[in-house]
Amino acid sequence: SCISSYFHLLVNILEDLGDADFRKFQWYLSQPVVNGYKAIPKSRTEKKTREEIVDEMVQSYCEDPAVTVAVEILRKIHHNAAAEMLSRQYAGAG
Repeated sequence: SCISSYFHLLVNILEDLGDADFRKFQWYLSQPVVNGYKAIPKSRTEKKTREEIVDEMVQSYCEDPAVTVAVEILRKIHHNAAAEMLSRQYAGAG
């Protein structure tokens, strides 16, 4: 099991999203967004809090891929500044 030291980083990014964008983020998680990483079934992302979504991502992908997938989804929903910040903070912390 992979416990992410970036849990709070990911939660903070998701907390900055409004509800509509958070729903889009959840929807993208159930799509094959990044080559090589499986989609998370909708049943495991629906009606979940931001913390539960991050838990699900870390359990599904482990640490590095969870951040990679999050950055990619943020770009898809046009939160480029958040994507860049997450990339930078992750690179700086890693």
